[in-house]
Amino acid sequence: MRAVTFQAPGEVLVQEVPEPKITHTADAIVAIEASGICGSDLHIYHGRVKIEPGFTLGHEYVGTVIAAGEDVQAVGVGDRVLGCFQTACGKCFFCRRGWFHKCDTSRTFGHGAALGSLPGTQAEQTLVPNADLVLRRLPEGMSDEDFSRKVNEDKSSVQNSCDFLETSGFNAITSETDPKSRMADIEKFTLAFPDSKYQEPVSNYAMYTLGPGQLNDKERLVSFGEKILASNPNSLAALLLLANYYGDDSKPGSGAKAITYSQKAIEVAKPDAADADKSRKLSAGAAHNTIGWVYLKQEKTAASIPELRTAAGLLKGQDDQQYARALYGLGFAYGKLNKLTEAREVLTEAVKIPGPLQGMSQDLLTKVNSARAKGK
Repeated sequence: MRAVTFQAPGEVLVQEVPEPKITHTADAIVAIEASGICGSDLHIYHGRVKIEPGFTLGHEYVGTVIAAGEDVQAVGVGDRVLGCFQTACGKCFFCRRGWFHKCDTSRTFGHGAALGSLPGTQAEQTLVPNADLVLRRLPEGMSDEDFSRKVNEDKSSVQNSCDFLETSGFNAITSETDPKSRMADIEKFTLAFPDSKYQEPVSNYAMYTLGPGQLNDKERLVSFGEKILASNPNSLAALLLLANYYGDDSKPGSGAKAITYSQKAIEVAKPDAADADKSRKLSAGAAHNTIGWVYLKQEKTAASIPELRTAAGLLKGQDDQQYARALYGLGFAYGKLNKLTEAREVLTEAVKIPGPLQGMSQDLLTKVNSARAKGK
């Protein structure tokens, strides 16, 4: 029979595999009519979950029973059925309490030896162990379209309750004042609502909570940022977080990482687009600022100037402290290249901005003016 098999990350193949055979009296064999592609299948496809080459994929399925062991009572040959993604024994401590997902002998379809070596359902036929517990008979006369419509109606009827719980969870995060408790709420929320409509603000709260002035946990902060990017590669908040972290880090290779994350942030922000709003321009300005300062640290002074100039243009009138940082960096770069007139111009602007860089800008401006006077 034909089946969809994993070959290597990024490679699957439809190939001939042996037909399944009943090996236990509680087994059934189902002829598959439809099998879905789940996010879990994509984890395997992208190499994040390891399985053996040649293993049949899939764990979501509808089909017709074509064979059943003598102990199978709940379904019979000819029944159209819907199957669970995993098996359970129905007898262990967990199963007796209805916690089938914790079953001592659970196996998951299509996930290789790590989860029970149970071939998947993206095939013409599949073996279903403990069929009475794993399979459910579909109502007679119900087509796939009817079943899909019924499921959607049921989902719609409980959507308001789900939305209420999701919003309540988000409100609990925003109202929590203790950083440790807030981070605990965030971790529970992300597990309960992995595809939440509040994903971006919750991620921002997490990065703020783990950052300076709160928990100040750099390792968890970076780990959380990378986790966000794994699920959403275009998260500006995570890209800027990691760009800033690596930009300030002195370890070998950190500068290159900071530039990579910053360039991706600029690409995502598209500050030159007609619909670019203040937030996107600020994000791009901060990213150009980071690149410019990394170049300064790397003694690539000439390369830093266009980045810092672009940053200043995007940040002026939007974020005074980031703007002051860009101007100070420009003044330093111009001064180092002996472009004293340009240095004086940007530093004169920088000293007008109250903040931590005002005094440093004034000191540098004094040195530039002194050098210009000597040059005359």
